[in-house]
Amino acid sequence: MNEHEQFGRHLRSLADPVPAIAVDPDAILRSGRRRRVLRAGGTTVVTVLAVGGLAVGVVALPGGSTPEGDQTVVPAGTTVPTDPAPAASPEIPPVVVDHATGTVTLPLDELTRSARDEAVIQAAAELVTATCMAEAGFGEYWEFAGVVMPTGPEDHGIDSPYGVWLADEVREHGYEGTRSALDSPRRGLPLDAPAREALEGCHRAPLEAGLFSDQSVADEWDAVAPRGVTPTGYTEEARAIVEEWAACLRENDVDPPAQDGDRIPVGVPEGALGAPFEEQVRIGLIDVACKDRVDLVRRLAEIDAAEETAYLERGGREYLEERGAVEQAQLQVAEDVLADAGVILPEG
Repeated sequence: MNEHEQFGRHLRSLADPVPAIAVDPDAILRSGRRRRVLRAGGTTVVTVLAVGGLAVGVVALPGGSTPEGDQTVVPAGTTVPTDPAPAASPEIPPVVVDHATGTVTLPLDELTRSARDEAVIQAAAELVTATCMAEAGFGEYWEFAGVVMPTGPEDHGIDSPYGVWLADEVREHGYEGTRSALDSPRRGLPLDAPAREALEGCHRAPLEAGLFSDQSVADEWDAVAPRGVTPTGYTEEARAIVEEWAACLRENDVDPPAQDGDRIPVGVPEGALGAPFEEQVRIGLIDVACKDRVDLVRRLAEIDAAEETAYLERGGREYLEERGAVEQAQLQVAEDVLADAGVILPEG
């Protein structure tokens, strides 16, 4: 179950006062938020689209006359219907690519949950589970480790939609060190059979506390969700930009990533992962220089912004605002749970 299915559960939970709970242990304590997941693989918001178009040509005769034998006489005083004016294209907000912070600001960002909020939800679920295990006599098997924020960059690391694009990051970390990660806060002894049975029951606790909603409503909500956003690199325009970058890599004797089906990924050049650190840095600096040369990040981000704006216009804004209201209520529950336990919350 992905993040968007969870959000669908959130929304449907408002309409279903007492949903049936289907326990999914692996989904309850899912690692935190990936902001770009809205562009890279969810069933509700992110959908790979193949869009074809037809152009209809209209030929006007010289002087505006009509062919003989096909003239139409319009009585005086009759209003001749005209085709409605085409709808204005939605205004696409400017993309902000910040090299100082390594962030890319896009239209969906204001309507999606932050990394801080995801970490708070995760921590509250861990605390509720740990409390349940302690009350069942198995506290040593599950220890609460506080609010654990994700480590590594979200917008400019190896896992970002645009790959690694900051030279300083490459010099300091190579490629391996830019991978985004969320250290699991789960601690304690390996589970024996009785402890595992207790944990199965305790996985219901976050649901019952109001931190999550039931999974059974996800498909129903997905059925009415607006069509999704084409992920970075799948549009023809984006693929052409990525190919410019790949050509630059080849010019500098660096092999680009292998093509992934219909998508040319902005991934790690061949041979970089697993290479000695010095080689990772050498390849990485060429990688970043090629991205700068073709202005890859800004151009791809502008395509993403157009996709996201279109999504918001066709119902995505209303969907995300409703989803956000449910998320906010669940975030408040999480903050209350942690505050009552004396846990210090991260700013944000």
